[in-house]
Amino acid sequence: MDSSFRDRLARNFAAAGTGGRDYGRDSFWKPIEGENVVRLYTFQHTVTDGDLKLGRYFPAESPVGTSETELYILYYTHFNSVDGSKGKTCGKIRTVDGRVLGNCPTCDARQKLYASPLPEDQKLAQNFKTTTRFVVNVVDLGNPADLKMKLWEMPASVMEKLVTFMKSSMFEGTELFGPKGLDFWVTLNKNSSPASMYSAFFGTPDSSSDLTGAKVQGTPKDIMSSKQFIPAQFQPYVDAPSKPQPCPVSSPVTMSQAINHVSNPVPAPTPPAPAPIPPQPVSTPIPAPVPTVATHPDPVPGTQTVKSFQLDDVVKIVHPIRGEVEDFTIAEIEGDSYKVKDADGTFWDCGLKDLTN
Repeated sequence: MDSSFRDRLARNFAAAGTGGRDYGRDSFWKPIEGENVVRLYTFQHTVTDGDLKLGRYFPAESPVGTSETELYILYYTHFNSVDGSKGKTCGKIRTVDGRVLGNCPTCDARQKLYASPLPEDQKLAQNFKTTTRFVVNVVDLGNPADLKMKLWEMPASVMEKLVTFMKSSMFEGTELFGPKGLDFWVTLNKNSSPASMYSAFFGTPDSSSDLTGAKVQGTPKDIMSSKQFIPAQFQPYVDAPSKPQPCPVSSPVTMSQAINHVSNPVPAPTPPAPAPIPPQPVSTPIPAPVPTVATHPDPVPGTQTVKSFQLDDVVKIVHPIRGEVEDFTIAEIEGDSYKVKDADGTFWDCGLKDLTN
């Protein structure tokens, strides 16, 4: 593996940036419970003026017109947004030099709630967390007779392991990706905690399949040219990449304020410590009220009951990424805040009002 490519991807993983929907549900791959073996593919992306405006590259390192080898695109989503929508792409992105670009009312609301002296406001802020998504090109090797190029929204925990492998001297000079790359083994245990749900490692050159002559359906997609993973306010840069434009919003932050994507992917400064509770607290206004109790109609007309949920209950929620009603399992409960797990083991934060069964 080329060291400059490896070093650049590892650097961008530590400080990177992220609508239209170019790829439907059938374009995505999901790991199954147990062992999965896949091949990861890089893709070629031609640097545009829009890329430089979005801070995806250093101009001196990758001027307009340069063809760069890329592995993933990173973007953020909010399960809950202050406008009441679900699975909305966060309006903020992070540049390679640590700046934060864009506006996001949900991030702003969350920060204000965390700054409130009221515990209930700080608790409500948890409903507006962000989730980090790393989209990669992948081929599932589980069925050699039906090899298809897909997109995988790789969890941050797996990407962290992958970047560790890439930086390791053990793989220096080894081709990791593409038809002559190494098999990538991913084990999913949905009953484990979020931190240990996924294990991942590369196979050896001897044990990995050579896909040079294999009939793989499709080719790696240039996902950096897709609107699907770009906040709406930045999509004009994809539409007209050759026309220089001023960036809509640029909010410089110091590198010390830049938050690591894996440990805390929210593209905003760290919330301040909670203030002391005043003797007579007055509720802090919030941008949009979020009900914390879900009521479901009773069989008897004119009456309602409050539905309660427990750990491991299966509930139906519209998936923020795929847009379909799917089964989620309740993994954690903290007051009226819930952490739910989708079919591929990804965790999402939501409120009681989001749950039905």
